[in-house]
Amino acid sequence: MNGLNVETSQPVVNDSDVVSIELWSKASIGFYLWQHILRASLETRADGNAYVSGAAKLNGFRFKFRSGPLLTIDSLQHMSAHNLILVLNGRDKQKIKFAVDWIAGVDRLKDQIRNVGLVVLGDEQCHNSWLRPYLQSNGGFVKFVFVVYDWKLIDDRVIYQWPLGVATYRQFPTPEAVKVNFETSRPYVCNLVATIYADSSRLELLNILKEKYKDICIIKVRFEWQPKETTDSLSYYVESLRLSDLTLSPMGMNHECYRIYEAMAFGSVPVIEDNVNHMKKTSCDTRTAFRQLKQHNPPFIYE
Repeated sequence: MNGLNVETSQPVVNDSDVVSIELWSKASIGFYLWQHILRASLETRADGNAYVSGAAKLNGFRFKFRSGPLLTIDSLQHMSAHNLILVLNGRDKQKIKFAVDWIAGVDRLKDQIRNVGLVVLGDEQCHNSWLRPYLQSNGGFVKFVFVVYDWKLIDDRVIYQWPLGVATYRQFPTPEAVKVNFETSRPYVCNLVATIYADSSRLELLNILKEKYKDICIIKVRFEWQPKETTDSLSYYVESLRLSDLTLSPMGMNHECYRIYEAMAFGSVPVIEDNVNHMKKTSCDTRTAFRQLKQHNPPFIYE
């Protein structure tokens, strides 16, 4: 068989009320869900990071997390639990094709896998209509989907919004909240450590900072996006968050960005650009931009 042979979980004695859920991640946001949201740990690593897993029991649910290249569609037939949450990447056409192949693999085993939900890194312009045919509400078998970004079709009944979170693919750390001091004075008022795009609000902000605030703000920029960070660049960025009262978060390709959540993780208040007029020809709901964040009213500054 190609791929990974998933071990069968042993039943727990006198634990019949616990619901077992397999959480399979084929996108980096799965690690945000597991390590940052559920605060669970990774226990097993095989062949480097080719297969990683973890287990956690939370409020009557027993979760088993699995990820890595060795986890393939063929691995699904060895899954013992009847409940599956599948984390997928739907950011571009190639990744959508990969995601659709996985959904088709689950569909072939729907007699075995009875309850299926999705967590999806959506398209930055919210072009996520490829998901609709698979939803149970449209005749498919997927009971719910959590999707990143303000898609117009989010209804909080079948389609829910999911936070973008931190850039786990860049190895952003999981800080321990007890070690983040929110009360001590920080040496810098603000920071801007970002990729600068031409004709963007980021470029305008950079020019203002250089002219007026270079002595009180940490400024470090690059003009070409890099998918990975070096050890030094990641360390510099994390320290910038830790040492600054404010983290300036002008818009990138989408108004919601990793920087918002990364700043929160280290106790720096995000200053968020709230003007979404640049978002044209998208399926994002500009009337409710940042709705998930504003709903929970965190201590952010919107400008």
